[in-house]
Amino acid sequence: MAEIRIVQGEMPPVLAGIVRDVALAAEGAIVADAVPAGDLADVVSSLRPDVVILNAAGLDAPPLDALMCGGGRPVRVIALSAKGEEACLHELRPHVAVIGDLSSAALLEAVRGRSGASHG
Repeated sequence: MAEIRIVQGEMPPVLAGIVRDVALAAEGAIVADAVPAGDLADVVSSLRPDVVILNAAGLDAPPLDALMCGGGRPVRVIALSAKGEEACLHELRPHVAVIGDLSSAALLEAVRGRSGASHG
């Protein structure tokens, strides 16, 4: 199994321990020590992890964008709710929509991002 590099952001100690135990259960997982929020972007850029698991509290778009593109390749970010009861997976990945029969109207809709195209 390939190595999975995981960076864990700061979170409450009990939640951090649970997340670390679960992450380490993944075959080939290497989990970095918890990283303070202010250092997260730099650590992601230097370690180039596959996944960042962090507390969603205070998470906003610019830092999230920087994390996901840090190190020159897409990184998956798992943002946990404060109590660890819910989470969101943020990821950048290629997306292809088949336009089909090309017409001026279909091309214009695709340019506007409102294509009724099927996904492939």
